[in-house]
Amino acid sequence: MSQPRILYRHGQPVSAEVLSLTGTRTASGGGACTVWAGSGATRLVPTAPAAVHVLSSSADDQAAVTAVPETATLTLAGTPAGGDTASVSDGTHTYTATYSTGTLADLAALLATQIDGEDGYTASAVDVVVTVSGPSGYTFTDASTGGVTTTPALVTPGVVAVSAGTGARTVALTYLDPDGRTQQETVSLAGTTPVTTTATNIAYVLNVRVTDAGAGLANAGTVSVQDTGDDFVYEVVAAGANKSASVATEIPANRTGLIDRLTLSPGNSTLGRVRVVATALPGDAASMGLAYVIADQYVAQVTTLDFHEAPLGPFPSGTQISVTVEGDGAVVSCDLTVHLEG
Repeated sequence: MSQPRILYRHGQPVSAEVLSLTGTRTASGGGACTVWAGSGATRLVPTAPAAVHVLSSSADDQAAVTAVPETATLTLAGTPAGGDTASVSDGTHTYTATYSTGTLADLAALLATQIDGEDGYTASAVDVVVTVSGPSGYTFTDASTGGVTTTPALVTPGVVAVSAGTGARTVALTYLDPDGRTQQETVSLAGTTPVTTTATNIAYVLNVRVTDAGAGLANAGTVSVQDTGDDFVYEVVAAGANKSASVATEIPANRTGLIDRLTLSPGNSTLGRVRVVATALPGDAASMGLAYVIADQYVAQVTTLDFHEAPLGPFPSGTQISVTVEGDGAVVSCDLTVHLEG
C-alpha cells in the first residue's frame, strides 16, 4: 500500500492544501512562453479588478434560456370613451391604438399585436405582454371622443428561448478578489456571445472548469476568459478539456506557498528550457518589478525535481508563480505541485 506524501520544512511535517498545476506548451519565437492552453505567449493578468467576459468559439457551448416576453404596463387617466387613444413605446417607436368598443383586455391585445413583429419583436422570438389599467369597470364605447391622457409606457425587452447545447453549458470561474481572497462564480455560457460576469472585482483568474455539459460531455469549443473589451485573454479551456491547464497561480491572502515538486516531460526532440518564476514579491522586489527564477532546467528526458524534504519557499500571499518554456518548437509538459499553508 502506498503511503501519503508528506512535505517537510525545517525537518517538520507540513499540513497544507495541495495544488497541482499541469499543462503542456509548445514554445514559439524563441522567447519565454507561459505554460497554458492559450495561444498567446503570456498568460495575462487583469491590470485592475473588473468584470470579465466568458465565451466559447463554438455555438454548441450554450446554456438553456427560458423565454421571457416583452412587457409593458399602461395606466389610462380619466374616463375614456370611443375614439380615445392609448400608446406604448419600445424606446424608439410609439404604438397607438384608437378603440371604439371593448374592454381593457381588448385594448392590451391590440397594442401587443401592433408591437409583435415590429422593430425586432418577432413572432419567432417572444410575444409581447401589455397590461392596461384604468378607472375600475369601464369599457370603451362609441359615446364621444377625447378624454384619455397617457404617457407612453415603455416596452421592456424580453429574452428569446434558446435550447441547451451539446457542449458545455455552465462553467465555474475561480478567481482572487482585490484582497487576495478566493471567490467563485458560475457562468451560464451563451455560445460565441460574451457573457459578462456578475463579479466586478476579478483581480486574478485562478482556473476555469466545466460544471455542466450536454451530450458531448465536454466543451465543444475553446472557452475563453477575457477583458470586457475582448482584447486580452486571461484563461482558456481547450476544446474537450473541461478545465483550464495553466501552470500559473497566485498565492491567496493569509496563505503561504511552498513548491514541492516539478515534473517535466519533453514532447518532441527539440530541446526546451523550463523556468519556474516567482513575481510580485513584497517589499523592494515588488516595487522594482523583479522576477525571481526559482528553477531553471533544460528538458531532454522526463525529469522530476523533488523538494519535498526541503521545499522551495515559503512564498507569501500575492506572489505569482508561473512556469515558462523557451526553445522554438519545443514541446514540454509540466506538473508543478504547490502546497498552500494557512
